[in-house]
Amino acid sequence: MMELNFARANIPARPWVYTLAAFSLGAAATWLTVAAVENWRHEAPGVSDDVLRERVRARVGELVTRPDAIRVTVEGGVVLLSGEVLPQERDALLSALIVVPGVWRVRNALGQLQQSA
Repeated sequence: MMELNFARANIPARPWVYTLAAFSLGAAATWLTVAAVENWRHEAPGVSDDVLRERVRARVGELVTRPDAIRVTVEGGVVLLSGEVLPQERDALLSALIVVPGVWRVRNALGQLQQSA
């Protein structure tokens, strides 16, 4: 089998070709990864929005001191949180809800709950 050796053949190197090839391969790999992850998330075992809303409500009840101040709506795996939450509880709440099985995205419309004296 014949081995190709461009250095011996005196073919001039064109750095822009290598840069273009690396960029194209990186872009293609990124696109394929994003597409695979989105397909995987959408093809996860289907959970109805009602079941998902109850799962999220239960998790909210475990994580915040005033769960009654938070409204949860779900549409197609996208959770919308509205109402008010204590500032120190918000980040932990959002982080915990994104990993609830069936949740595809969490949208934050939460306001700041004022602490009573």
